[in-house]
Amino acid sequence: MTVHPTPPGSFGIDASDNLAAYFAMAQLPFIVGHKDVPKPPPEGHKSHLNSLRVRPERHRRLERIVHADPSRSTRLVTAYAEKTIPDEDGPPLAGDIDPTSGRRLTVPCNPTFNVPKPKGVGPVNDKDSFEAWLLNMPLETTERAMHLVFPKQTYGYWRYNARHKGDADEDLVKIVTWETVVANRHDPRTIGAVIFIQPLWVLADRDMKSFLACTSFPSFDQTRELNSSERLWAKIYDSCIARHTPWFVLTNYNTWAFGVFSKGWTKAHIVHVCQNTAREPTVIQTLFYWLASSMHFPDTFVPPEVRGECPRPREDIPCLLYDVMAFNPCAARAVAVLA
Repeated sequence: MTVHPTPPGSFGIDASDNLAAYFAMAQLPFIVGHKDVPKPPPEGHKSHLNSLRVRPERHRRLERIVHADPSRSTRLVTAYAEKTIPDEDGPPLAGDIDPTSGRRLTVPCNPTFNVPKPKGVGPVNDKDSFEAWLLNMPLETTERAMHLVFPKQTYGYWRYNARHKGDADEDLVKIVTWETVVANRHDPRTIGAVIFIQPLWVLADRDMKSFLACTSFPSFDQTRELNSSERLWAKIYDSCIARHTPWFVLTNYNTWAFGVFSKGWTKAHIVHVCQNTAREPTVIQTLFYWLASSMHFPDTFVPPEVRGECPRPREDIPCLLYDVMAFNPCAARAVAVLA
């Protein structure tokens, strides 16, 4: 991979002219906070705001949580990026901007690359403006890159979908899916990966560390309340199983965790964890790799087999009155009377 220095006075080259170098160099910028933005807790403290509406459920099979060797995952991501993402000597790509959708490469990397600040990204003052930083920078950038590198497999066929409504915890967590494009919203779709976004004042850095420190998940028979980290694991598990995909990403912007559940859903693998300023690999390199892995592309990550584990059949999770209560207590009471 070659990166030529930018001449004095130059505004840089298009990122798609050397996509490999751009992906290797582009780090997520620090978030600009508005004076009214909710403040994260002091360093080393938890937020105590992540009150997800989950409880122990019999259908959850998760037992263990393991971490992959970070040096190995680093090599896997870096090697895949170097092999797959074209540099300046590779075939020409379609360009930074999709002329049809307007989606583009957006993570700044000046002065080497001419990547303007994306629209819709400004000072953060609430959950929506926080999510805009992620949707309009790392996610939009990796979507455009997938379309550039794998046009036959993804362009017009795969995209991010952030328009998920009706989740009981949508005030605490934003769910985004990497999924197939369908002509009609009632048509079946394939979901590759689920991205969970929580703002720093909800999922503080200390909360993220506690989540990643989990090594086991309590069984339903262990009748006790779930703690904050276990509730987050339960939320991710339920959301992934409802969408029939084991691939997930959790981020509070500062930290990114990339994971996958085993075929029988008894074991979770945290494959890679990185900071927003990471290099070798960068966040967008890792996210690109994870999307490709969720689509089972060659040379991507394959979850380890769990000895003695049977694949979980594809099934729907029944909705209980308890679940309806979170949305409409009056409706739940009416249904209970009919029963």
